[in-house]
Amino acid sequence: MDLARLPGKIGSAVDFLREHVKSFNGRVSTKGNQIQVEGLKHKEVKLLLHKFLRHNGLDDHRVLSQSGILEIVQTRSGDHAASSRGNYALPLPWRARSSGPRQET
Repeated sequence: MDLARLPGKIGSAVDFLREHVKSFNGRVSTKGNQIQVEGLKHKEVKLLLHKFLRHNGLDDHRVLSQSGILEIVQTRSGDHAASSRGNYALPLPWRARSSGPRQET
């Protein structure tokens, strides 16, 4: 996985992963901005990275998965994060769309 876009937090990310991967009998090795995790499934590592981001208050970052490589990226100026949280109006259910009370004939 690539942590190049996580300045100043790479060391704490490695420590976090080592601590949590240890319980799965996995291994974490590093080389520059690259971290390799062995013994865990891809999705488990992605969930651990999400957990790391939230615990460190990095809510403006997310984990991308492309071709088997996980990458932490910062979202664009919050507009993507706001739209993904559902800050928009949802249509009403079909039955509730009447223009007024139902009149009996």
